[in-house]
Amino acid sequence: MTALDRLSPDQRIALVLYAEHGLAYEEIVLATAAPMGTVKSRIHRAGLALREITVEHRDLFADA
Repeated sequence: MTALDRLSPDQRIALVLYAEHGLAYEEIVLATAAPMGTVKSRIHRAGLALREITVEHRDLFADA
């Protein structure tokens, strides 16, 4: 299971659209039909969750 799989679906979608596909917040709002504040919150919380996951399981990411 990857770190992304441990995020909620909403957080994962927002983060992937932002970080992987380079969409702007406004584009993610249109793609997900979520309000701007919700999109920003999902991306922020996803980043915090990924940071926590990598710290908790740093042994799994040592070779990355």
